Amino acid sequence: MKMLVSPSRLLAAATVALVCAAATHAADEAAWTEDMDAAMLQAKAQNKDLLVDFTGSDWCPPCMALGEEVFDSEQFANGAANEFVLVKMDFPKQTQQDEKIKQQNAAWAQKFGVQNFPTVVLMEPSGRPYAAISGYQSGAKDQYLTALSQLQQASKTRQAVFAQAEKAEGAEKAKLLDQAVSSLQPQILLMFYRPEVDEIIALDADGSAGVKDKYETLLKVVEAEQDIQTQLQPLFQAGDADKVIAKIDELAAKYKNFVGIKIKLLMAKAKILAEQQHKFQESLDVIDQAIAIAPNPQLAENLGKLKAQLQQAIEQQKSQNAPADSTPDKPAEPAAN
Repeated sequence: MKMLVSPSRLLAAATVALVCAAATHAADEAAWTEDMDAAMLQAKAQNKDLLVDFTGSDWCPPCMALGEEVFDSEQFANGAANEFVLVKMDFPKQTQQDEKIKQQNAAWAQKFGVQNFPTVVLMEPSGRPYAAISGYQSGAKDQYLTALSQLQQASKTRQAVFAQAEKAEGAEKAKLLDQAVSSLQPQILLMFYRPEVDEIIALDADGSAGVKDKYETLLKVVEAEQDIQTQLQPLFQAGDADKVIAKIDELAAKYKNFVGIKIKLLMAKAKILAEQQHKFQESLDVIDQAIAIAPNPQLAENLGKLKAQLQQAIEQQKSQNAPADSTPDKPAEPAAN
C-alpha cells in the first residue's frame, strides 16, 4: 500500500532541494562585484585578499579567454575564489556602463598604472597591492591558477617577515625588509612600498647590510624611465618617426650605463625603423647592438629570436614583392589572406 506524502512534507523536501541546488550553484560560480568600496570593506571584515580583474569584456580576446577558461572554471570557483574578494573592473567598448562605475574603474586603473588588458591585481586586505599579472595565453589555466596561489602564499610569507622586521634594528632590520620586498615587481615596489625602500636605505647607510646600493640603483632606474616616458610620449603622439629616433639616440647616450634601459630604447628604435620606415637592414643592425650589450645569455637568446622573426618577415615581404617574371618557369602562388 502506497503512503501518501502530506503537502507540508512535500514543501519541506522541495525547500531542502532548492537550498542544496542553490548551494551547489554558488560553489560552481565565483561571486564578483563591481563596487570597489564595498569590496574593500568586505576584505577587511573577512581578512581576505582582493583580486581585481581589469578587463575589456566585449572587445579583448585574451580577457574573454581568461574569463571563460579561468574565472568561470569549477577549479577557480571552488579554490582561489574562496581566498579572495573578487572585483571586476570592466572597460567595455560596446556595452553600456554606469557612469559612476566607469569613473571608478578609470581612477583605479590610473592608480595601479594599468596599461594592458587583461591585468589582474592582487591586494592585501588593507588594499595595498602585492602582485599584478598582465595578459593571458589561452590554454594556460592551470599555470594561471598556480601563479595566483603562489603569489598569495608569497604575500603571507612577506607579512610574516615584516612582523620579524618590526622586532629588529639596524642592519638586521634592513636585511629582513629586503627579504620581504625583494620579490615584488619593481613598479609595485616603488609605487606602494616606498616607505620600506626608504627605510632600507636609511638603515643601511654605511652599507653593512649590503642592500642599500640595490635600492638606490632601482630608484635611479625608475627616475630614468619616467624621464624617458616624459620626453618620448609627446613625440610618439605627434607621429614624427625621425624625431622619435633622434630622441631615442639622445636618451640611449644619456643612460648608457643603464644597460636594461638602453636595450629597451634600442628595441623601440628597431621597431620604428622596421614598422614605420621599412628600413629593415638598419633595424636588424640596431637589434645586433642590443644583443651585443645583453647582460646575460638568456636575454641575448631572446633578442636573437626577435631578430630571426624580423628576418623571416623581411624575406616573406621580399618574396611577395618579387616581380612576376622573376620565376618564368613557375607561376606565382597566390598570397594567403
